[in-house]
Amino acid sequence: MLAFINNVLKEKSSKRRLLETVQEFSLVCRGLIGTEYARQTLAAKQLIA
Repeated sequence: MLAFINNVLKEKSSKRRLLETVQEFSLVCRGLIGTEYARQTLAAKQLIA
């Protein structure tokens, strides 16, 4: 949780990186990190950006 807060504070000037940080945190909280869903979700966001 502390790493998340630090990343949010550090990335507040970059909306794209802030969104990535929040999305990764969301996956971790839902227990989905390391799953196929997480891989597809993160890959899709990278293709859009």
